[in-house]
Amino acid sequence: MNTMRKHIATVICASVCTVFLGIFIFVAPALALEVDFGQRVELKARSSLGVPLHELPQPSLFGRAPDRAKATVIGFDGQKRWINIQLSDSREGWVVERYIGKVLATEPDSSPPDSVTAPDDIVQPLPIVEPGTVIFPGQIGDPLLQQLKVTYSPLDAVGYRKARDLLYSQIDNKSGIVEGIYTGYRARISRNSRRPRADATARGINAEHVWPQSKGATGASKSDMHHLFPARVEVNGDRGNYPFADIPDDQTDSWYLDDEEEFVKPAPQVIDLYSEGDRGAFEPRESKKGDVARAIFYFQTIYPDRANDFFRSQQMTLCKWVEADPIDAGEIERSHKIASTEQGNENPFVLDKTLPQRTYCN
Repeated sequence: MNTMRKHIATVICASVCTVFLGIFIFVAPALALEVDFGQRVELKARSSLGVPLHELPQPSLFGRAPDRAKATVIGFDGQKRWINIQLSDSREGWVVERYIGKVLATEPDSSPPDSVTAPDDIVQPLPIVEPGTVIFPGQIGDPLLQQLKVTYSPLDAVGYRKARDLLYSQIDNKSGIVEGIYTGYRARISRNSRRPRADATARGINAEHVWPQSKGATGASKSDMHHLFPARVEVNGDRGNYPFADIPDDQTDSWYLDDEEEFVKPAPQVIDLYSEGDRGAFEPRESKKGDVARAIFYFQTIYPDRANDFFRSQQMTLCKWVEADPIDAGEIERSHKIASTEQGNENPFVLDKTLPQRTYCN
């Protein structure tokens, strides 16, 4: 009888200990494997059901992957408790870190990181390109502006949702990397993503209207991609609807680079890499000032009924910027990409460097 009691107690203890151990493993917070962007990993299922795939870095199950499935790491949350992966079948999803079985050996990855942490890693401006033609030669002023409006207005409105999907997956996607216009912050977004907007949001990117919605970028103009650019969410919010300006350094409240906001003037050798903000104005980094100016000239030309003091307050500053930051190959390529979508139009100010002087800067 005593022997039987001891046997029952042993079985009960073993069962309880097993359950306890299972619970302990389930809530273990630490990631046993160090994973990084771009690494290939093998998933490890914890049951016969496979590896749960979630839409977001929180419980949002949409499917499962088989045990030992191979995947590429394309993101993770701040504590690496959730890992964003792309499977070999191009599906993307979030998995809890405990489902990462092992990191696979890969060839060295030469692609840029998800975000930049040092000024030396910032993408340098593309070579200056001389557009080969003069649009409507001999014309200036209002007659030229009217001709530009008639010739270069969008063929169709793509809709705001589709416009953002196109920005993140095609227009501003360079080999799976989307870069914010103001700070050079980079995020990995697959060109084949089924949900580019959600991916961008999860990685801290949204769409900046260089002509703010509150200043007239509504209706069809809201989704016009020639004045929409990816931007880091926090910087986009800080810019708000402020006009652009050259802010004296001693009046700058915030300095923005990559995913950082600083409150002390940067060193002279890197200061041009930063965008600046104060309470009432915003100044893009030097290499993007011309891009911003040409986008605003485009908007003012195509949507003149939205004209107001917002444009006039920054007009002369923008005229300086188009001279200081000439058209580069990236701008021309971007304009061509937008023209190849159903929007169907180019930004003429990116194709002809003489247009500012013949329209707004004379």
